[in-house]
Amino acid sequence: MNAVMDRQELLELYSHGERNFTEIRFNDGDLYAINLSGADLSNVIWEEFDLSRANLRGVNLRDAKLKDSCFDHSDLSAANMRGANLRWSSFNFANLTEADLREIICENNSFYQANLVGANLMGVNFGEANLRKADLRGANLTGADLTKVIFDKTIMPDGRIQNGNHRRLEVENK
Repeated sequence: MNAVMDRQELLELYSHGERNFTEIRFNDGDLYAINLSGADLSNVIWEEFDLSRANLRGVNLRDAKLKDSCFDHSDLSAANMRGANLRWSSFNFANLTEADLREIICENNSFYQANLVGANLMGVNFGEANLRKADLRGANLTGADLTKVIFDKTIMPDGRIQNGNHRRLEVENK
């Protein structure tokens, strides 16, 4: 599907069972509290969108362009976001449990109090991301660059609490 649509059209198609919205373009950036759980949204271009409080559980956002978007308080558990461009996006208080975030593009992201338990974060360059009070228990950080990340009461994959910022960390995955 390669079309331009608004929120109402998207919701109508979704309510009728459509789940394939690959490469969709929207003319409205307000998707606040939308329910698109299980949808295929790969390759969408949603830059500067409000997706706060959205139910995006199990969605496919692979290679999506989601730059400068807000996912605060959203449920992205088990989402596939591999390779997505997430520069300047906010995930404060978001549920990213078991999400696939391999190779995402980060820059100045905020994951304040985000739940990243069991998330796959292999190879992610977090840049100067805010991971204050984030929960990373059981997350896979193999090859991730955390050298400029801001930590404060962050729960690391091994369960220990990390404070401070701009430190080289050796992360063990158990």
